[in-house]
Amino acid sequence: MLSVYVFLSLTTYISWKVWVIANRYQKIDRKINHVLVFEIAYTLIMAVLLASASSSFLSIALLTAVIHLIFGFYVELFRPEVRLDNPAHRNALLGFWFFLSADTTITLFSYFLMVGGQ
Repeated sequence: MLSVYVFLSLTTYISWKVWVIANRYQKIDRKINHVLVFEIAYTLIMAVLLASASSSFLSIALLTAVIHLIFGFYVELFRPEVRLDNPAHRNALLGFWFFLSADTTITLFSYFLMVGGQ
């Protein structure tokens, strides 16, 4: 029988990822592309790993966070065409950092809740 923590963990993670996918789908004018398909496949794989409380979930989540962190620093430091004095660029970068921190926090929270609930 599923404990409340396991149910809450799965519900939190899957709800967050569905919201991210739906938001991305609307931003690309409701067209399916390879990035969206990859995001859906990634979510399904991660949901299965989370449901089994696999340490692979944590490893993949941390690797994904590090890759996004490196990408963000690359854009901030080495892309001169992305100017922080431009409001559109600044808002995009702030949105990226907010997304990265929210995604990492929710992912880690879900994992530790799952492991603690078993």
